[in-house]
Amino acid sequence: MTWVLKQGADRPGQYHYILSLHWSLTQFAPSTNDIAPTNGRERVFASITTLVAMLVFSSFVSSVTNAVNQLRVVNLEPIMEQARMRDYMLSKNVSKELFGRIQRSFKRSLKQRQNKVQEQDVSFFSHMPESLRIEMHIEIYMPRLWTYAVFDFFAHTDIN
Repeated sequence: MTWVLKQGADRPGQYHYILSLHWSLTQFAPSTNDIAPTNGRERVFASITTLVAMLVFSSFVSSVTNAVNQLRVVNLEPIMEQARMRDYMLSKNVSKELFGRIQRSFKRSLKQRQNKVQEQDVSFFSHMPESLRIEMHIEIYMPRLWTYAVFDFFAHTDIN
């Protein structure tokens, strides 16, 4: 006897597909399931399905945990800096009003720092040839320097 016969072989084929779907979903979580293996082959299939479901679910939980830990590591430095600032302010008895203003300023500064990538944040730049670094600095900083009148004067003046 199989579960198909037990559930009623005379029912339409769609009913059996819905029963199969229900059974497979109940393998992922504890829920109601009146469909049970009735012979050895069905029991082996149910056991293998349960093992695969456990592996898939474990892999999913592991991926989520890993992502959360990576976010925690990325945010650890600003959190530690804010905690040190808070400890310092409390140890020096800074007023609540000033403490609040300093915290707001800290958060604004943190947002600005997070949005800008600095040259020292790219480790390759310290290893690249000096000539390339100079050329990069000229291209990055010279347009800004030419906006100042002093430098503009020298740019259009023949020194010889």
